[in-house]
Amino acid sequence: GLSGIDYDTKNDIYYMISDDRSAINPARFYTAKILVKEDRIDSVEFINVSTLLQKDGKPYPNSKQDPFHTPDPEEIRSDPANDEIVWSSEGERKPENNVLEDPAVIVVDRNGNYKDSFELPANMHMHATENGPRQNSVFEGLSFSADHKYLFVSVEEPIYEDGPRAGSNA
Repeated sequence: GLSGIDYDTKNDIYYMISDDRSAINPARFYTAKILVKEDRIDSVEFINVSTLLQKDGKPYPNSKQDPFHTPDPEEIRSDPANDEIVWSSEGERKPENNVLEDPAVIVVDRNGNYKDSFELPANMHMHATENGPRQNSVFEGLSFSADHKYLFVSVEEPIYEDGPRAGSNA
């Protein structure tokens, strides 16, 4: 499926990130043209698919190949100020299997080549204990300030230290 979408006004294209954890195909994003007529979407033309690459230039593994480095892509943002793309991964927290993959915010070029990543604050690292982020509840949203100087990252649910899960009665 598709998890995030962003419009690049400079290039008049949309970026869409797949939330496939490299299980069906390597982690990836699509570029597309979306034709809007009047007040509705008329058609969607997929132009390209780009594999998201790790720092070593290789595609991300799936959970059978390497569960400690499998991404969980959630959101994508175009950064026209730097001609880059930023995407987020929720990481993985399965302490019963000793799998603790930190969430991440990663910068790539428009072809999916790794450029950089943001350093996480201490409370965003995965732990086997009930500390930090919860399973599948981490970096769900990204947004730039209007001048593209700041990137805002939202979490889907409170970390353990902030209280119970959303909607719980605890």
